[in-house]
Amino acid sequence: MAAYEEVIRSAVGIGLLDVILPFILVFTIVFAMLERSQVLGKARNINALVAFVLGFLAVLATQLLNVINTLLSYLVLALLASLFFSMLLGLAGGAKAATSKGMRAIAGVLFGMATLAGLAQAGVIDSQRFKILILPLLIIAAIIFVIYYIFRKEQTEQEPAKPKPSAPKKLKPEATIDPAEKTGVLWKGDN
Repeated sequence: MAAYEEVIRSAVGIGLLDVILPFILVFTIVFAMLERSQVLGKARNINALVAFVLGFLAVLATQLLNVINTLLSYLVLALLASLFFSMLLGLAGGAKAATSKGMRAIAGVLFGMATLAGLAQAGVIDSQRFKILILPLLIIAAIIFVIYYIFRKEQTEQEPAKPKPSAPKKLKPEATIDPAEKTGVLWKGDN
């Protein structure tokens, strides 16, 4: 057990938590966004270079590293809470409810609230205003959003009618072939 603790301490000592992991996180998110949106074109090397530079800039900004570390702790808690809630629904017999759109809405609300709480804890948002004004409004809006998202009527899109399969072509004999003369029947389809 002590060997694991020494490895973790040495990894923390070389800056795993303060430099390497935030760099990898920022690089991955920026690269994925650039690849998906293709803002800079389809050149992967340009997207990787821009993501690499932004990752290093994020690591250089120490205030931003504090915000990232604080925010990640809250987002991990929100992820665990939504995972446990989904597992609870699945164990209670609601396997379909655990993967439904309502569960996605609840997870989205949890992530949104965790993001704002993490930003308030990191000092990006004024924590006094967050507690008094923003938090109650967010909770009310989240409840209204979840209720609307769960109970709204599905808009069914009518699929275009599939064409009926055509009847197979009827074949009719065109000529008779004699086996002795190594001939048989040639068939020709209707055109």
